Amino acid sequence: MNLHDRPRLIWLILVSLTLGSITVFEAHLAQAFVVLTVFGIAVIKAQLIATYFMETGKALPAWNATYRVWIFVIGLILIGGHVLGR
Repeated sequence: MNLHDRPRLIWLILVSLTLGSITVFEAHLAQAFVVLTVFGIAVIKAQLIATYFMETGKALPAWNATYRVWIFVIGLILIGGHVLGR
């Protein structure tokens, strides 16, 4: 199955991840766990959106790697900002 031909499936995955992050946020778990989980889910969602809806997955391998690294670094910056901001 080629996921590029299944936008509804990707959309359902994105909705599921969103609902999962809401569930984790409202579960009153340890703050560090919630922050890492929600930011991790945000990075996964950003990767899915870039790959399947912005079609970066069809780019040349060097560009595809650049997009993936950029999204990962932004996630690390967000987590670092949260940790340092406390």
